[in-house]
Amino acid sequence: VAGKTHVRVAYRKWQDQRREFGTASEFDDSGFVFSTPEAKVFWSAMTPKVDRKSLEQWRQATLIPFLSDISKEGGKDISQNLFVEPDFERDIYTETLNGIEKTSRPETLTFGEVIDLDDNLVIAAPSESGKTTLIKKWAMVLATRSALSGVWSIPVVLNYKKLGKWLNRVEASVRQQLPDLPDGLTAGAILEAGMITLLIDDADLRSGDIKAAFDQFVSKYNANRFVLLTSTPYLQGAGIAPVIVPDVKFSHVRLKALRNSQLLTLIENHGTKDPTEADRLLQRMLQEASSLNVPITPVTGTFLIQIYTEDTSRPLINRANLVERYVEISLEKFAPADLLPSSFDFHNKTDLLSYIASGMCRTGQYEIEDTAFVAEVESYFKEFGLRFSAVDLLSYFVQARILVRSGTLVRFRLNA
Repeated sequence: VAGKTHVRVAYRKWQDQRREFGTASEFDDSGFVFSTPEAKVFWSAMTPKVDRKSLEQWRQATLIPFLSDISKEGGKDISQNLFVEPDFERDIYTETLNGIEKTSRPETLTFGEVIDLDDNLVIAAPSESGKTTLIKKWAMVLATRSALSGVWSIPVVLNYKKLGKWLNRVEASVRQQLPDLPDGLTAGAILEAGMITLLIDDADLRSGDIKAAFDQFVSKYNANRFVLLTSTPYLQGAGIAPVIVPDVKFSHVRLKALRNSQLLTLIENHGTKDPTEADRLLQRMLQEASSLNVPITPVTGTFLIQIYTEDTSRPLINRANLVERYVEISLEKFAPADLLPSSFDFHNKTDLLSYIASGMCRTGQYEIEDTAFVAEVESYFKEFGLRFSAVDLLSYFVQARILVRSGTLVRFRLNA
C-alpha cells in the first residue's frame, strides 16, 4: 500500500503433480503472511467483513428457494432426480526423464471432484450436452452447504450472452442473482471478499464488447471463482491452456460423453425401472440416434426417452413419425419464442420443412446456400399467401437445432 509500511505477502507453492502454483497453506491457512502483527490488523480492516450467521439464515430462507425456482425454468426440474452426474477429463502434465520434454495423460474427474477444485475453470462441452442443467445442479450443490463453513462460496448462475457490454451491467447481473441480502450486506462486499462462485453458461470466448466487460469484471473481482461452460470448438480437444483474462489463471476441463451405465441411469430416472426394459430402450436409443445423426447426450437422450415412454397416446408408427416428434420437442426446447409470431404454428413449420426437404431430394443437393434457402422459403410463402420473414425463419430453425449452418451452407441436422 503506497505510503504505508504494512506488508502482506501471498505465498504460493509449486504443485508438481498439477504443474501449477497453489496456496502455500503450510505457512498460513489463508496463504498470506504479514510483516508485523499490526500489518495483519491493518489488512484485516481493509478486507470487507461478512456476517456468516446472517448469511446462513439467508442461504436457507432465500437462496435455496430462489435457485430452486431457477432450476424449474424451461420445464425441467432438476430436483426431480432426473439429473445424471457426468464425468470430466483434464490433462496432467509430467516431465520426461531428460527433464526437458513434457508428456500428458488424461485424468478423469467426478462431478463432485470438479466442484471441489479451487481452480477457475473453462469447461468445454459440446452443444446439447446438458450444460444449463449441469450448471443449475452445481449451484444447488453449493447452496445446500453451510455458510458457516470457512470455505463456503455463494453460487451465482449467469448466462454469458445476457451479461451486458459494460462493467456496471455485469455487476448488476450479479446483484440480481443475490436477492434480499441481509441488512448491512451488499453484493459488492461479497464480491470484494471473494465469496462467490460465478457459473457462466454459454460463454463465448471470442473478442467483443461482452468479452471486454467480462474481462474487466474478472480482473476486478479475481478473488472469486469463475466457472465457464462453453461450446467453443477449439477447446473441445486436448492440450489447450486457455488464457481468458491476462494474469488470472484458468484450467481447462472437458465434459465427457455419458457412458452406457449413465444412460441406463437416465432411463431409470425417467421411470423405466425394469432392467430388461431399460436395456432394450438403451439399445434402441443408441441405434436410432446413430441413424438420425445426433449424438447421445443428456439432452438428446431425454428427447428420445420422452418420445418412447412419456406419451403412450401417441405411439410411434414409423421412422418419419419419430423424426416429426423429435422436431416437435426440439422446437419446444430450443426455438426462440420472440422470433416468429404465434400464428406460424407447428403445422406451418413442419409443412415448410417438408417443402424444403422435398426440394433437396428432387435436386439431389442436401446442403444448399443460405440465399437459396431464403429464396425457397419466399417461394413457399408466395404460393400460400403468407407474409413472414424468410431470413427470420432460417435463424429460427438454426437456433432450434433443426438446421445446421456452416458458413453460407445450410443442411438438415437429422437424417430422415
